[in-house]
Amino acid sequence: MVENRQFEKRTEMAGSIICENGCVRLRVVRHGISLGVMLEAEDAEGNDVSLLHIPDEHLAPMAVTAGGAAHFRYVSFDPIEIHGETRGVRLSGYLDDDEVALTALLSTSGTWGHFLFEAPTLPARLTRFAHRWLATEQAISPEVFWPREMVSQHALTGSPAAFFQMGPIFSALVVDLEEGDPRQLGLSTLPAGAPGFDYGICSPAEHSADSAPSMRFAYALCLDTHAVPDYGYQQLLRYLGNPESLPPLAAGKFAAPTSGLLPALPAVPEVRTWLPFVREGSPAEIAALVAQQLRGAGRSDWSLLEGALQWLDRLCLHQRLSEVSGGGRFGGFGEGPDWRIVVQWMPHLLLEAFRLTGNPEYAYRGMAAINALAPKQQGVVLGNLHPRFGDIFINADQGAAVFFTHLSHFHSRMTPNGIILEVANARRPQPLQLVMEGTHDCYQVEVNGKALGFLPTAQLRRGILLPA
Repeated sequence: MVENRQFEKRTEMAGSIICENGCVRLRVVRHGISLGVMLEAEDAEGNDVSLLHIPDEHLAPMAVTAGGAAHFRYVSFDPIEIHGETRGVRLSGYLDDDEVALTALLSTSGTWGHFLFEAPTLPARLTRFAHRWLATEQAISPEVFWPREMVSQHALTGSPAAFFQMGPIFSALVVDLEEGDPRQLGLSTLPAGAPGFDYGICSPAEHSADSAPSMRFAYALCLDTHAVPDYGYQQLLRYLGNPESLPPLAAGKFAAPTSGLLPALPAVPEVRTWLPFVREGSPAEIAALVAQQLRGAGRSDWSLLEGALQWLDRLCLHQRLSEVSGGGRFGGFGEGPDWRIVVQWMPHLLLEAFRLTGNPEYAYRGMAAINALAPKQQGVVLGNLHPRFGDIFINADQGAAVFFTHLSHFHSRMTPNGIILEVANARRPQPLQLVMEGTHDCYQVEVNGKALGFLPTAQLRRGILLPA
């Protein structure tokens, strides 16, 4: 009886709902001779919005070899159960006569799904194989989309995502560079006429898989129908800066702080008509705007802080959070002369955002940006950070801490009245300086079992020297 109901679902035009998590649904549909996968959600009016992986040779050949288009189709599917719950589906099919498979899993909650394509063997001289996701509202052109040009090969480490947004409808694709060979892969948006994405071996002029016996690539796909208009990319950044991936970036050996000035940022331009990814200045001009707004936000102007974070998040989409051979410095930002000044300012901007918000993502990103600098630049940056952040900085309201020197052991714990610190083996002749900020008038401080008493927040903000 269950099998009959499943068969009836599969023959419906809308396809079979495999699973849903309260935010999005994963559906198997038939498109021409092939099965396909649809990611679907309801908008504010209750209408279905979807993205569909369609191997349609009339829109663009999904697979191209030296001899022309390769025949591609998915022919069967199997639901995937995890801990007794259906969480996704596996499609099986063929590329010419070679087997291929696509695994699709929904997150347990939220707007993201995760996809893995596998081809154990490949046709000879495969020059293109792209997963193409298109929005069902193909007549609508997105107001915001990124990137403007295809991103390929090692450049994916600095621009690992693509997105488009139409009002509150936001969709993004994030590549997983731990799966697949970045020397072959490329990613692009399809903004005109049918908004969507291509990801895989996208350009015959730049990619060739004729030397690879097999292929696999993975990515995550978001479909949010209730996003903040124009600013859906901020949730994309929160996804990239998740707590599991960022902390390892903050670890590293720091150069000794040295004197010197950071390179001057350009004058802050007129930004009334700026909109991220639509009308904007150079990276250095954006950094200048962020620096100005963060200074104003220090006087509790929350609208300035929100504006600063929106543009800071825009710059952060160019931070390399994946490490591959030849892919640039891990944790670094951008490439080329447009970023020469910005890379030395990003640690300051990120740590200032952490100081004001307590969001540890900004602290991790800032520390990763320091680690990515050349030793001489790193010393100058640390020298400029020290007056504001000391050797150890703590945001007391959030209980979050960062340190800028070598410590063999560090642990901090907030109490109802203050903080308890355990610090060991600084390996330096001078005492450590602690800087701490919070909304209370004073905090009780204990270091390695020694009580320093209740100290005024104004004093802690200026910094105190810890006992040896």
